[in-house]
Amino acid sequence: MSKIMDGLAGAVSGAAGAVGGAMSAIGGSITGFADDSETAQNCKEAEASYAEYYKSVCGASKTIEVKVDKGSDWDSRTQEFMKKGAPNSFGDKWTLQFLRDEDKKAVWEKGCDKVVLTYAKEPSSEELEHIDENSWARVSREDDTVYIKFYERCLGYSTIYLRDEIEFGLNMDQLTGKCYYKSGWVDKFSEPKFPFGSDSVKRWLQCRHYCVYWYPRRMWGWNWKANEAPEGEDSSLFDKLPGLPDIKLPKLPGLPDLSMPDLSMPDVSMPDVSMPDVSMPDLSMPDLSAPDLSAPDLSAPDLPEQKKRPSHRWSPHGRIQLNGAKVCSKGKTLIISGATILQFWENRSGGYEEEKNKRIEVECDDKEQAESWVETLIFGGAEPGEVSGCCNIQ
Repeated sequence: MSKIMDGLAGAVSGAAGAVGGAMSAIGGSITGFADDSETAQNCKEAEASYAEYYKSVCGASKTIEVKVDKGSDWDSRTQEFMKKGAPNSFGDKWTLQFLRDEDKKAVWEKGCDKVVLTYAKEPSSEELEHIDENSWARVSREDDTVYIKFYERCLGYSTIYLRDEIEFGLNMDQLTGKCYYKSGWVDKFSEPKFPFGSDSVKRWLQCRHYCVYWYPRRMWGWNWKANEAPEGEDSSLFDKLPGLPDIKLPKLPGLPDLSMPDLSMPDVSMPDVSMPDVSMPDLSMPDLSAPDLSAPDLSAPDLPEQKKRPSHRWSPHGRIQLNGAKVCSKGKTLIISGATILQFWENRSGGYEEEKNKRIEVECDDKEQAESWVETLIFGGAEPGEVSGCCNIQ
């Protein structure tokens, strides 16, 4: 490879040599490399695979621009993978299996016009929460651009099947309309920051009908579009939370009370008839000693102990109670207000702290998803509308 174009390469017309004609079924070329016949051949093979499979499933080719984003830490091994492994991974039919599902295909065609292939040596702690440890790649989306980031552990493979990553990265499993259970990513969720303030982060919401849990990473299951629970559903599963074995959560309002009535005997003990206290008042002299004139302690106060989220990988960060809360949407913004929430902390007595009258504003993928969340949460016990004057989560 004689030259690598810096950053995101220019338009297709700016790509030199044979690469300019590669991946024509996906928008003209993979740009980011130039004057490299081996890369061109790899891209052509990926193009042919993509075009053939897409046409067999959809009847026509979807036009997508694909670019390679060069990083500063590319060594020769990385370059070899990005020349062959990255195009192969995107063009492989196993990666594109989701196209056989009409709903998932619609998300792909609606939400993706460009794919950017990138590389990083190791995921950051936040990225690690969102990647599949089987593929060691991460897919995310901003507007109409899909980013596929490969990590160093991918480099020994010629092809990485990215189907699960693309499905989760693009929220392809998100249901529409009113759902009994619903899960998916939201943006701009406000998480408390030590010692004060908050961070706006991406979180996975999981509605278990009567309540919503939020997680730092994606979770399987809890998607069910129906007017009733799945047959044989056990309502006790609503609060079965991995990694939180010692937490005794308060009962969720709205859940049926399946406990037995209290059959114990009433309290028939005798009332207290002891004599009142008639001791004499204290007649000692007041303390006339001189006041303490020593210098005040000017040392900085100790910071409170930093709160720690549950360390178990599959533990939620908190729970939003739907009973008593109000919910509405404005565009693609979902607003839950007047809510009682539980913040889960590993190093707090009882394992959680309860906060009342809280307001949560998050950004969904689009207006349709925000409206679906509103319908689902009202179905689970929230009321339509908005409470003014409640506090954001801090």
